Amino acid sequence: MSNLVITRGNSAVSHCAFTFDDGPMRIPVDAWLDALEQGGAYGTFFLTGEWFDRFPAKAREMIARGHELTTHTYHHRRMADVTKAVFFEELKLAELAYQEATGRPVPTFMRFPYASYREENLEWLREWSYLVIEGEDTVDWSGPPSGQLVERVMPKLDHGSILMFHANEIAKETPQAVKSLVHHTHAKGLDMVTVSELLHADGIRAGERSWQVRFKPTLQNSFHSE
Repeated sequence: MSNLVITRGNSAVSHCAFTFDDGPMRIPVDAWLDALEQGGAYGTFFLTGEWFDRFPAKAREMIARGHELTTHTYHHRRMADVTKAVFFEELKLAELAYQEATGRPVPTFMRFPYASYREENLEWLREWSYLVIEGEDTVDWSGPPSGQLVERVMPKLDHGSILMFHANEIAKETPQAVKSLVHHTHAKGLDMVTVSELLHADGIRAGERSWQVRFKPTLQNSFHSE
């Protein structure tokens, strides 16, 4: 597998990362935030461009509360099935939505919806200096009860582990499970950190990208955009 794909952090460091995909459209994300914050933890949220466009104020609030946000494509498509032109359009739209919502450049690490990608997609990502963050799939996308989810995740709590949850309507039991898992994580002596902190501890510094629209005059009363 390409070295662009990160599946865990430094196993010599007593930390782990709780990550969340999607972003709920019909229910508030606050339950997930509160579940983390009650235990003094922060999460990394991989959100679609559609979500950023719909909830820009919430995106800014989440960052202000200490959570990390990055992209999950724009339309949540199976990226292994699209052309190169569509692939980059999805990334560009997601980046623009992130930047418009937060006022910040977007971190250059992302997660593919459905873990749908092929080796060629990774080569395309290399052109934009992106990393792909994977990890331990908690399978909360199947909507298990919170107790079952805790039992499933407990053995995966380890040094350097990246846990993949969801923040959407199907995973509505996940916040309750996260409350318990945060407690168990503390009991194991693990710190819960953002993905960028996890990468930094492994000597990897993720970059940022931003889009700028500039207008320069060409003829009188007309403009050329770049």
